[in-house]
Amino acid sequence: MNLARVNDIVVEVEKQLWLAETASSESGRYAEIREQMRGIVRQMLAGKAREMEAAAARISKQLDEFAAAELQHATAIQQQEASRRG
Repeated sequence: MNLARVNDIVVEVEKQLWLAETASSESGRYAEIREQMRGIVRQMLAGKAREMEAAAARISKQLDEFAAAELQHATAIQQQEASRRG
């Protein structure tokens, strides 16, 4: 779920909250909707956190792979330079 969609959902839930608060005299209904919104936001944030953690793990793995490749290339260059001198 992308951040734009998350924002759309939050805006819609906030509208519902406002409507519930202004149109309803039942404070219990407002509190119920508010709690639902909080639950939805928590779920979305938890999902986004999991996505970001997975992305960070992939990036970290790629960085390790790039560092290993860089070391291999540097070693190969040093060996070629040494063989040319020797």
